[in-house]
Amino acid sequence: MNKKLLLFVSLSLLISLVSEAGTRISPKFAYFRPCCGNVRDIYGGGLIYGGEIDISITKSLDFWIGGMYFSKKGIISSTQEETKIKLFPIEGGLKFKLPAETFVPYIGGGLGYFQFEESSASKKSKDRNLGYCVQFGLLIPSCTKGCGVGITIDLFLNYSYCKVKSQETKLNVGGIKAGIGWGFAF
Repeated sequence: MNKKLLLFVSLSLLISLVSEAGTRISPKFAYFRPCCGNVRDIYGGGLIYGGEIDISITKSLDFWIGGMYFSKKGIISSTQEETKIKLFPIEGGLKFKLPAETFVPYIGGGLGYFQFEESSASKKSKDRNLGYCVQFGLLIPSCTKGCGVGITIDLFLNYSYCKVKSQETKLNVGGIKAGIGWGFAF
């Protein structure tokens, strides 16, 4: 996991250095609510965290890529056995922004690569698969044009969908994330 996070941060910094367009790097924190009933019943929801980099293609269009991490323990109700889930989705796509200076609403969508791991004393499952995501949000920039580096706040809602295999069962490890990000805009 640490190697993946280091790779993500390194690639994000490299992309931001070579990009002459506007770039925003944001750590993000959110509440994650799994969509799949089985996952939600065992683990409930909880904190998911990570980061995102946005590169402006035009004034109203950004390319974005981000990764988040979710880990939580739960109890299997039928066996009372403790189990643990780890999710690491890496998502990317396009965001369409409405031109505004004070509050900038956006909508975006793209693909996600979801890494899933579930383990208990009696079983262990790992799977990876492609899924999709959509997101809505509101950017609040800290400065107007020409101020150089600024701090932005990103209030967002993200929905993702991805089917993975756990033992003999297919699970949707996507869900709804509602949270906040803040970061530097160049």
